Order: sequence, then C-alpha cells, then structure tokens
Amino acid sequence: MLSTKNAFELIKLLSDMKIKDSLIKTIRTVSELEKKKKTTFQKLFKLKKEDEEITDETVTRLLTENIDIAKEIAELDGKNEEITMYLVADFIFGLSNCEETFYKTMSKIREKEIEDIKNEDVTVIIKDLIDEITTNEFLGFFKFLMK
Repeated sequence: MLSTKNAFELIKLLSDMKIKDSLIKTIRTVSELEKKKKTTFQKLFKLKKEDEEITDETVTRLLTENIDIAKEIAELDGKNEEITMYLVADFIFGLSNCEETFYKTMSKIREKEIEDIKNEDVTVIIKDLIDEITTNEFLGFFKFLMK
C-alpha cells in the first residue's frame, strides 16, 4: 500500500526532477496504447473457433494465422517500449536536479538513514524508486487526477 505521506514525498521528488510533462505524456500514451492493444486482441479473439478456449496455444496459432494483427500488436509494444525508454532517460537525468531530495525521499520510504541510502547499491535504490512510482496505486492516483 502506498501511504499518503509517501505519495506526497514521491510527488515532491518528481516535481524537483522536472519530469512532470514527460511522466504525464508517458502515462497518457501508455494508457492509449494499452487500450489499442486490448481492442486488437479482441479483434484477434473473434477469429477463434466458437467452442475454442483462449489458451497460449490458441493465441499463438491465431497470431501465426493473422500476421497483420501480430504486426499491429508488435508495433504497439514497440511504441510502448520507446515511450517508456524516453521516460527512463528523463528520469535518470532528472535525478541530478535533486540529489538531496532523492536521498531524503528514499530514506523516508525505506525507513532508513540517509547515509544508508547513499551507501547502498544505486541499482537497488533506483529499482525501489521505480517500483514505488509504478505501483497501481501511484499510477492510479495520476490517472485519477488527469480525468
């Protein structure tokens, strides 16, 4: 569960990172791509036999038989990956704008001393931060505010 206190800590950090526009664009684009992908899969599933269950084998067969739909799904996945990579780059460069805020935020979220955060493996700390930001609760909070 993401507490209100931690949510506001994350919002302050993201604000200091100056990636608000990139984050909003990414969330909006990923949501749109997911809707398109869902619609594309629904179109694919309409092609299955009436009594056939949807299994991995069924999906694989349908994609093999319907290359145009498979390409469309692959294209949507590629766009999703690309927009996410841009956000990751903005995220990494944005951290340099707010190093001290980053330490304080992660210290509060992980309930550790700032010095412990500074000395911990950077990949672990960044992964923890990304995990917090990408929780359904946090993303849902953003999506709710964008409506």
